[in-house]
Amino acid sequence: MQEEVALATVGDGSSPLLLGLISDTHGLLDSATLRAFRAAAPYAIIHAGDVGDKSKKQRLSAAKVLKELRESTVNKMVVAVAGNTDESASNLPSFQIVVVWGIRILIVHICGFPPKISSEMQQLVDATSPQIVIFGHSHMPGVQWHNNILFVNPGSAGPRRFKLPRCMALLYLHSSGEADVRFISVGESLQDVKGLPEPMMQFVSPRR
Repeated sequence: MQEEVALATVGDGSSPLLLGLISDTHGLLDSATLRAFRAAAPYAIIHAGDVGDKSKKQRLSAAKVLKELRESTVNKMVVAVAGNTDESASNLPSFQIVVVWGIRILIVHICGFPPKISSEMQQLVDATSPQIVIFGHSHMPGVQWHNNILFVNPGSAGPRRFKLPRCMALLYLHSSGEADVRFISVGESLQDVKGLPEPMMQFVSPRR
């Protein structure tokens, strides 16, 4: 089983801890994405896979994408997993577990929203017992509460796919167990704004 990453929280827990959520950059990390993260100043960033792309000109490797993202965080920290297109040299794990205030967050590239979850993925969820699952792959941003688990796909901040928005998300975690998800457009078209999911606030029970 993958080792857990425990984020050292600061303060007395009266203020939420902010995590940046991003996925499917595919080696494209433009100024709009970096500006959005620097303005939000997240404590750390979670990348749900398909990080780099060395096969195309003017695209960045996974290592370079993650380095740029680290500079946009307060704690200089990025937790990332491998996507189906990431080069093997990236040495990224297939999934990660992050723990904040007892709240377990499962990060994996391919998952999907319930009930469209594979049996293999359901086994991973059952084995890791998360309160939040963050995933990517489809480039379709969304958030869903199902069986006491919050599923979040931040969408793709990389190359545009069809008419899907280019976006990322912010996750505010409260020590009380409240999770607040908000989506941010990093594209320039009206579709990037109109295609964003509504924010969601949900109580996720922390494990003490």
